Amino acid sequence: SPQQAKEGCDAYAKELYSRIFLWLVGQINSATSAIHSNNPGSDSAKGGRTSKKNDDGYGLIGVLDIFGFEAFETNRFEQLCINYANERLQNVFASDLFESMIEEYTREGLAEDISYETNSNVLDLISGRDGGILNALNEECIRPGGSDMAFVAKVVSQNRNSPRLFRTDRFTKFQFGVVHFAGHVVYTADEFMKTNKDAMSIDLQKISATSSNIIVALMAPESSGDNVRRQLSNNMSKNTVISKFHSQLNSLMKTLKTTQTRYIRCIKPNTKKAPKCMENMEVMRQLRSGGVIAAIKILSASYPNKMDHYAVLKRFRNLGSKPDRSQKVKDQVSTLLTAAFNDFVPPAGDGNATSRSPFTLGKTKTYFRTGALEFLENARNENIGFFALMIQRTYRMSPYRKAFLRQRRACIAIQAVMRGFVWRHRIERMPRCALTIQSWSRMVLAKLLVHRIRQVRRNQASILIQRSARGVVQRRKFQRELSTKRRAAVSMQRIVRGYIQLAHYRRAMKEIRRV
Repeated sequence: SPQQAKEGCDAYAKELYSRIFLWLVGQINSATSAIHSNNPGSDSAKGGRTSKKNDDGYGLIGVLDIFGFEAFETNRFEQLCINYANERLQNVFASDLFESMIEEYTREGLAEDISYETNSNVLDLISGRDGGILNALNEECIRPGGSDMAFVAKVVSQNRNSPRLFRTDRFTKFQFGVVHFAGHVVYTADEFMKTNKDAMSIDLQKISATSSNIIVALMAPESSGDNVRRQLSNNMSKNTVISKFHSQLNSLMKTLKTTQTRYIRCIKPNTKKAPKCMENMEVMRQLRSGGVIAAIKILSASYPNKMDHYAVLKRFRNLGSKPDRSQKVKDQVSTLLTAAFNDFVPPAGDGNATSRSPFTLGKTKTYFRTGALEFLENARNENIGFFALMIQRTYRMSPYRKAFLRQRRACIAIQAVMRGFVWRHRIERMPRCALTIQSWSRMVLAKLLVHRIRQVRRNQASILIQRSARGVVQRRKFQRELSTKRRAAVSMQRIVRGYIQLAHYRRAMKEIRRV
């Protein structure tokens, strides 16, 4: 029919535009990327698809320009996709911000319980597997006889108990409301299915595959006839716009989780684009929709301000006595701030501030409660005269110090001359003193030598006398012992000889008697 032909033409134009855009991005990446420049023969350098896998030797620097949260009088399919992307990015932003804060508190040794509200229930409502808006839309797109009205009815019936879905009697059959993190949005589901399908016919895909144009032929790997029939038979919901958007968003979330992210919030001051004009309500709406207000509330409940220990000592040293440099830096900061916060009154909105200290000391940083740093800054501004006194003291000290240094240099010169004269006189006297010392030392050594010689001679004489006396005594003793031993030997010989002769005598007498 003419209507189907027009829809097919629009779908083909959109797909062709998407392919041209991807081809252009691939060409730019191949021309600016170091990976592709070092490999000119790669597919991406020839105008093909860019590979998603980076070499290990190269890093990744990317700039993500996120969608702005949209809430119009009539919000359609495009607003749902944009707000869903904002919800996913807000979830990543909250987790990065508060998890990094929790890690820092743990690293600094602070026992602070931080609890924050996430938008996981909104994500479950939109992209949940059971009863999610995206799944319900895909089911209606592939169901014969599906309609936008049936889609809205299914979403409302399946998520009746969700706190993030609302519906009033004033809504039409095509409307439903979602409570996003930035506010309430009412969506009109008219033509949701028509926009979501946005699929080309198989004939157009086959014709594109046979094209000689390289850009049109880029559709061939994903648009061959067998592949298309297989996709249509297995899962037709994968070809819808919302499924492709969801897949690309998941890929983006994986990339963000593997990188170190920095966030920059751009605020439009007014809707008139006029200079020096600030619309407070518009700015507050942007801050609230960007999650900045929620982050500030959570930070205010814990420690909204922090400073390095050395920075605290340097900036607020005029609020207390001179710190003791022998103490640790942490102890110096504790002493200084304890004295500075004697008159501190916590803000009226903080009910638990009376029982909490206005500051907490970490390992390397000082953390301040709400209103504490402002109190210190005001006290510092009031005592700023301390620095004026320091300047005056330094200025007045300067001429006196110069005179003192000049006199000191003169004294040092005089002392040098006098010490030189004294030491020269001493050096002149040194030879005579050396001779005197040598003569006395030699005399002492000679006396010691003479004394030792006399002592040795005395010892030798006494030894000689002792030896002679001991010889006389021992000779006399030996003579006595020798005479005694001689008499004993003679007696023994006499007895032995007598005994021997007695035996001979007895044998002789026996022989005589026999005869």
